[in-house]
Amino acid sequence: MKSGMLLVFAIGLYGCATAPVSNLGPGERPELESDEAGLWQAMERDEFNLRTSPAVIRETVLQQYLESVLCRVTPDYCAEIRIYVISSPMFNAWMSPNGMMGIHTGLLLRVENEAQLAAVMGHELGHYQRRHTLQQWRAWRSRAAGLQTFAAILSAGTSIASASANSALSAGDFSDAASQAQMANRIANVGSVLLDSLQIWAILS
Repeated sequence: MKSGMLLVFAIGLYGCATAPVSNLGPGERPELESDEAGLWQAMERDEFNLRTSPAVIRETVLQQYLESVLCRVTPDYCAEIRIYVISSPMFNAWMSPNGMMGIHTGLLLRVENEAQLAAVMGHELGHYQRRHTLQQWRAWRSRAAGLQTFAAILSAGTSIASASANSALSAGDFSDAASQAQMANRIANVGSVLLDSLQIWAILS
């Protein structure tokens, strides 16, 4: 397999997008046998630990205020979103796929008015409604499977070229044996570089 063919295959492998998912409707839950249900279960275990974490600020007035802002932003989803105020200087908020929303105190200290806070909460809600975590998880799983497939093809190509070299050597065709050995070495070297690049690409994406 030529190095150019390896590159074309690698690009094609990573050019395949995962299937789009529909928006999550109010009160909707994933089917029990789906991969999304497994993702929710993992997040629910994390949420169970978060409930007792000392990092969570338990201030009733603040909690009620944040919930009132959320309910004005999204009355349809208000009842299923749980807000946790995290003691952290980071200017950040996050949303899990099962309806757990985290708001850092660093964000609360920096927003200048309620509209800015509402905009951030609305943005996080968009991740929940559009199932962005599920999409990213499926994309990562697809890339991981693609890496395994690519590595297997590289191994097979190297093995075939090496076997051809040994066969030519046994037949006394030293010129063909050298050519096949060079091919095996080229596939291994170029493939290794491409595989390393794809692994970095998969992680960064």
